[in-house]
Amino acid sequence: MPGLPLLLAPWLGWAQPPFNGLKLVALAAAALSCLLLWELLRPWLEPWPRFAVLILYAFNPLVAEYAGRVMTAPVFTLSVLVSFLLLRSVSRGGWIGRAWLLGLTLGAAAIIRAEGLLLLPAVALGLWTCRQRRPLAAAMAPALAAAAAFYGGNLWAHRRFPTRYLQVWAASVPHSSPLRNAAAFVTRSVWVAVLGARHFPESLAACAAAALSAVVLAVLFVRGLRRLEEERPGERSTLRAVFTFFFLYLLTHALWPVADPRFFLALLPFALAAMAKGLCGAPSGAARPGAGRRWVWAGLGVWLLSYGTNHAQALLETARRPRENRAPAATLSWLRANSAPSAKVWSFADAAIIELYTARPAVSFPPPPDKRAFQARLLGDGVGYVYYAPLRVVFEPLPVLREWVRRWEQSRSWASSSPDAFKLLYADAEEGTFVYEVLPPVRPRR
Repeated sequence: MPGLPLLLAPWLGWAQPPFNGLKLVALAAAALSCLLLWELLRPWLEPWPRFAVLILYAFNPLVAEYAGRVMTAPVFTLSVLVSFLLLRSVSRGGWIGRAWLLGLTLGAAAIIRAEGLLLLPAVALGLWTCRQRRPLAAAMAPALAAAAAFYGGNLWAHRRFPTRYLQVWAASVPHSSPLRNAAAFVTRSVWVAVLGARHFPESLAACAAAALSAVVLAVLFVRGLRRLEEERPGERSTLRAVFTFFFLYLLTHALWPVADPRFFLALLPFALAAMAKGLCGAPSGAARPGAGRRWVWAGLGVWLLSYGTNHAQALLETARRPRENRAPAATLSWLRANSAPSAKVWSFADAAIIELYTARPAVSFPPPPDKRAFQARLLGDGVGYVYYAPLRVVFEPLPVLREWVRRWEQSRSWASSSPDAFKLLYADAEEGTFVYEVLPPVRPRR
């Protein structure tokens, strides 16, 4: 998705690779999200539970991890929060110009991440229920125009790209079901994204604890939704829009079977808000306001203990494996110095890194199941070099992805054992990388 690259483009001249300076954009987006979350929750929660939600979100290990990465998660979450704050203002009869600004924000969110398209029906529902017909038209016009222009243009220019995604989804359908996908996504997201565990457990007892935690937090979540609906009648249009987006997003990830907790980050602020409302007991002005505050502090303490444990484990893992998340600088420097600017490089998973650090065109596709077919595909696409680095799968791979990884491993053996097709040019034992030249097939002599 080009939304994040477009945002980062003005800073590229200042923050050349290894582009650590670009991480400041993600960090600023995460920090601004905390401020916007505080403002969004102001009519929903009393000060103590609102403060608890802000602390939990700000110190969440997954939020902290992606605030230090040049990825879409912080920017997309920021666009979601801005959208709902603008929706609240427009639903209260705000200036019509804010409706246009809301539409532009919705269009930007849809370009940053495809899930941003789900904001359009959610926001439209919120404006419709509060009878803001003219602002609804003013907001939807730029949002639909931006989404249609981007996705229509991409479908026309890259007709094979959506086909590949449909291929992944279709190949995974026989091995999964929406109910199982939804259960996996929710339990993993609760355990890792909400409770702050470092990894999803593998033991039966820990899996049972994760499932039980998901059930308990789901009860608090539903209880909080009911209380928000009953106690905040002036916020109903915004709440309906927020949680329409919430459930549409969950449904999308039930149909797309990748149970990666990082996709839950856009929902985390609203999940924490509803659970805090379900936990904090009686609203302000009830007979025993201190009881709700004690529950909030108890829950906050347990959560922060879990978060602190996660942060400590992350620091230990970083100290043990300091090079794991770094780009292989020596290999990429060699490739840039020893290849022509027009030389094309194939990589199974690191094409973007190669283009960024070497300024060489790179392509990525799964290797065919036959060695000669792989060689012919490379030569047909004008690829001169193949690049191998240690492959890390950060989520539970789909069946079709597991097959592609198997082919990638097979292609490594082809490259290392077929000097007539692949010539080894560079190897770095410390970085675990290899660069081969693709040779044309040898024609038999007559």
